[in-house]
Amino acid sequence: MLPPSNPPFSSPPHPNPHHRRPRRAKAAQCRPPPTQCRPPRTPPPTPTSA
Repeated sequence: MLPPSNPPFSSPPHPNPHHRRPRRAKAAQCRPPPTQCRPPRTPPPTPTSA
């Protein structure tokens, strides 16, 4: 039915080929690493509590 040279999923060019690019960049900016979100517990909260 379809030639092996022109597969159905590769033949038709997607309308938004760069749609995946901005989506990934946005997710990275929206979701920062857990290290930045949660401050390190290195400094003891003793002086802050007292």
